[in-house]
Amino acid sequence: MRNWALYFLIIRIFFDITNSFAENVGNEPQDLSIYEDTYALIGPDTTGLADDLVFKFQISSKLKILDSNLYLAYTQRSFMDVMEGSFPFFDHSFRPEVLYRKYAHHEEPLRWWQISILHESNGREEPFSRSWNQISGRLLFQWSSWYVLPQLWIPFLVDNDNFTDFMGFGSLTFGHLWKNDVRLSAWVRPGSKFEKAAVRADLSVPWGSLFSSYKKRTSTGLWLQAFHGYGDSLLGYDMRSTSIAVGFGIQSPLLQ
Repeated sequence: MRNWALYFLIIRIFFDITNSFAENVGNEPQDLSIYEDTYALIGPDTTGLADDLVFKFQISSKLKILDSNLYLAYTQRSFMDVMEGSFPFFDHSFRPEVLYRKYAHHEEPLRWWQISILHESNGREEPFSRSWNQISGRLLFQWSSWYVLPQLWIPFLVDNDNFTDFMGFGSLTFGHLWKNDVRLSAWVRPGSKFEKAAVRADLSVPWGSLFSSYKKRTSTGLWLQAFHGYGDSLLGYDMRSTSIAVGFGIQSPLLQ
């Protein structure tokens, strides 16, 4: 129980810090900001890597380098088996990244484009090692409350022979934004073999949209995530899973 309380405290402190950044951010790029969606969720596991119930969290931020369009970014995903007595983490994804992002004029459908080079691994030894590198490109298009974010990547120095069968060479995200900051998005990664695809849906609802008494505007809120396919975790990249998880999170700001 003490381990669980400690993990919860660490996550809570992180969300307090990152939310303080998010609350003071407009639509202009910031020196330090949220990069990918940041969340803490709990839900069932169907891969057999854990005993029924998994706590997973993702933290992500980017730091602007001087007064340029270059950023250093870091994203981490971790998976904990909450049904085991000591609450062990059974997999991590460590993803440092260097990226160049160019912002366009706000009236244009193309809001920004980005190229990056990144490394992703779980930090384990064989036979459980999972590691790859990629050169990646992204575009963000937005029309009113709708947006589309295609991403393509070129893998290199891949640790596992059949990794790209499941991870493929790109993904597509599309979503809808409401005026009260509610966001619904769908993400598709087809894999180089279509039957190895993965799909994910995320719904984030800020606390102020759920509780009328909560007057303070915040980027933190309820988070629902549904996943189906392969590669929810690095360790289980070749394992098929279906899950629905619930928790809280902070949206990735699209225009920062």
